[in-house]
Amino acid sequence: MASRVRKTPRLRFGRLSTSGANYFVTFCTKGRRSELTDHSNATALIDVLRLVHESRDIELIAACVMPDHVHLLFKLGSRLEVGQVIGKIKTLSRLRTKADWQWQDESFER
Repeated sequence: MASRVRKTPRLRFGRLSTSGANYFVTFCTKGRRSELTDHSNATALIDVLRLVHESRDIELIAACVMPDHVHLLFKLGSRLEVGQVIGKIKTLSRLRTKADWQWQDESFER
């Protein structure tokens, strides 16, 4: 069976980051592993979302944490671009857990 070819660069083509605009973003655990069913992982993620909201990098409107992915609706602040915000959330949430899991490299936003 041939391996899948990711089309990640197409997701980033034309990406705009506009301060004050609303974004709907989805990002997944690597391999779609159900890591967010673990209470400590989910709690770490929620704590990070609060931290990023309180830092005013985003104004979090809604979040839905699923077993293997996250949906976020937020208003972008003026300091970071969308990709930087997602990178910050992914990095901080991983640093706050002890388990051996990762986020997928890409995300999808509208």
